[in-house]
Amino acid sequence: MFLTFSKNCSNMCENDVDILLYSIMVFRRNTQNITGIDPITRCFTLASVGMEIFRTNFLESNHFGLKPIRGYGSRRNAIKDWFCLVRFRTKRK
Repeated sequence: MFLTFSKNCSNMCENDVDILLYSIMVFRRNTQNITGIDPITRCFTLASVGMEIFRTNFLESNHFGLKPIRGYGSRRNAIKDWFCLVRFRTKRK
């Protein structure tokens, strides 16, 4: 029984790796075709891929982007409000 489970588990892991590899290859090919950037060799995270695409294809030369001091929206402290609410509710219980 254990050998059957071990073999099935091993097969499932191999299938997962194959699916992940295929997905990465499709992502890489699509990103290269659309933007001309290779996300695997030039970037490490998905956020850095987005920044690299922006810097390479949209940001004008001799410019750099800065986030506004107070953020992009009026709800910049929403996460702090959420944590205060959660802490309040957990203390009441």
